[in-house]
Parts: sequence; structure tokens; C-alpha cells
Amino acid sequence: MKYGRYLWLLLWMCCPAWLCAQPKPELKFEVTAHDFGEIAEEGGLVTCSFPFTNTGNATLIITRAVATCGCTQPIFPNVPIGPGKSGEIKVSFNPKGRPGKFQKSVYVFANIDSARAVLTITGKVLREDKTPVKFANAMGPITLRAKHLSFFDVYTDSVKVRSIDFANSLRDSITLAFGNVPPHLTVKQIPERVAPGKSGVIEVTYDASRANDWGMHKDEFGIIFPGEESPDRKNVITVSADIRENFAHMTAAQRAKAPKIVMEETRLDFGKIKGDSPVEKTIKIRNEGKSTLQIRKINNDSNTVLAEVSKMTVPPGKAIDFKVSVFPSGAKSKILSHRIFLIVNDPVNPTFSIPVFAEFE
Repeated sequence: MKYGRYLWLLLWMCCPAWLCAQPKPELKFEVTAHDFGEIAEEGGLVTCSFPFTNTGNATLIITRAVATCGCTQPIFPNVPIGPGKSGEIKVSFNPKGRPGKFQKSVYVFANIDSARAVLTITGKVLREDKTPVKFANAMGPITLRAKHLSFFDVYTDSVKVRSIDFANSLRDSITLAFGNVPPHLTVKQIPERVAPGKSGVIEVTYDASRANDWGMHKDEFGIIFPGEESPDRKNVITVSADIRENFAHMTAAQRAKAPKIVMEETRLDFGKIKGDSPVEKTIKIRNEGKSTLQIRKINNDSNTVLAEVSKMTVPPGKAIDFKVSVFPSGAKSKILSHRIFLIVNDPVNPTFSIPVFAEFE
């Protein structure tokens, strides 16, 4: 019996570590710290995740997760995590009322040797600007950065998006509606509701393929404020664009077969004009290209000058008449210096400019 006790003690002292070790879980996080960087005080909750794995050989049980501040909220899995299995702990932070740098800790308690693990979140909260936003152009209960939106060049094979900033001058949040919107424009407010004193944007999408026009084009749409059924005539936004055909993707072979506009004269000088009777000049427009020349539009914004073509298409090698008339009775000054623009499908000269000069006696 005495020898039996000594034999048992000897066997216990010589037992390998792997044979005598008890199964246990281990909590291994991929990272234990997260930096949110700069966040806005009025931006609402921000959340990050801390993935982990049970690298032990027994079931892991997370019993609780505790933050050092009420602004920080951890969420942990409340189910057992088997050996080799993974999970995550989500940590949310509320920046409201906490401007400046921050560092918060979350203590994770589990059935592990150290009893707990520590997670850390850091960042900087940018102070909310409580000064009401205001722009120079007033319209009803809002102010706008501008009442005119220029799209400059727009092409018929794509859409273009631009926007105007506005600020809410009401004491309540505001949602705008829009009326009399042309079919080639799409208008929306971003965000859908703008708080008192805050700013949003009126976003306009321009689809030139639906405008059915070429060259300089102007539109307008109305703003409908809360409580209104239709826009007031004074509450309008004007939109302008130069509608063009996009030749950028044409191949060399396509350009070689394209039309080519040639004007008989590139400058029309009527000299001195006496009296109020109209004076006219007619010149030729020739197509020296390999396909039909199309006159898309004649842009001529003048009460003194009239421009006309005999046809809107010119076959290869042919010519049409281009007649320009000057009406002295419509002149507002003694000197006429004007430009007529022809919008055509010539990829080299898609907008052909013809200067017109005259002096009235």
C-alpha cells in the first residue's frame, strides 16, 4: 500500500503537460483598438466591429461587456462560441454633446484565464456649428446661393448633374416640391428634410437627349413650399445649357466620312445702311464632306438680324442658300456687331460662327 502511493505520485510528477492540461477557451481579437478619425457632432451614432476567434479547445462564453461611458454602447454575442469559431463585438459611440478628442474603453468579460479583455475606441468630434446658414438670394422661407443654374456644355449621349445650395429659414424642418419641370430635367431635394437653420441642395439632372433642341437652351421650374399647391410665379429657378453632339468617340474612319461645312463668306459686312428699309445678303453653304450635312439649328438672338437657310440638309458636294437680313428699324445703336451661330453635324466645326457688321446712318 505504501509502495502504491509512491508509484501514483511518481506517475503524476512525470505526466506530460498535454496529458494533464485541462481544456480551456481563449479569446483572440484581430484588433483591440479602432480610430474613428474626425466625426461630426451632429452626424449621429458611429459604429465599429471587433472580430474575434475562440483559439482555445473549450467553449467560450462572453458574460458581459461594459463601457466606461454612457456615450459608448457595446453589443456582444450571447451564445456559446465553440473552439475555432468566430464572432464580433460591435461598439457604437454617440458624439452629440462631446466635442473634442475622445478615448473610450470597453471591458469584455468571459470564461478566460485573464477574466476580461479590453477594447479601445478613439477619435475627434468636430463641434456642431449652431450658426444658422444663410445665402444671399431670398425666396419664400429659404435663401439660395443662386437662382440660376448653368450647365454649360451638355451632350446628347449622356446626362449631367449640378446643384444649388439652399438654407432653411423656418423654425421647422422643410421639404420642397417642384413644379413645371421640363421633361428633360429631374429635380430633387437632398436631404429630403432640412432642419431649421441648416442647408441642403436642389439637385438637377439634365438629359439633353430629351430636350429636342440644340445650342443655347433655357428653362425654368418652380419651387413649391409647404402649404402651397403650385409654385408662385416669383419662385422659379432658371436653367441654361449649350446642347451639343458628342464627337469625341468617333473613329478616324468615321471622321473621314463625316460632313464638312464650308461658308462662301465667313464675315458679313453690310457697310453703311441708310434709311429703315431691310437690307439682305445671300451666300452659299457648301458640304465638302462625304455624308449629308445637317443644319441642327440657327442660333440668332437678335431683333435686328434675321438668318434663314433654304434647306436644313446639304448632300455631299451640294450647296444651299444662307440669307441674312438686317432691319435698321430694330437697331438700338448706330453700330451693329452681331454673331449668328449654325449648329451642324460637322465634327470639326459643330458650331459655326458668322460675324455680322453694319453701320446705320
